[in-house]
Amino acid sequence: MGKHSKPVDCSMCNGTGKQTYNVDNKTEQRNCPGCHGTGKV
Repeated sequence: MGKHSKPVDCSMCNGTGKQTYNVDNKTEQRNCPGCHGTGKV
């Protein structure tokens, strides 16, 4: 679980578990690679 003793919000997705990508003028949400969609690291 990383360097933390308790889970903290993922800094890559601000704890949402999702990241937004713009693909071919469409917006897609995908699981955040930093926390694998959990929102916690």
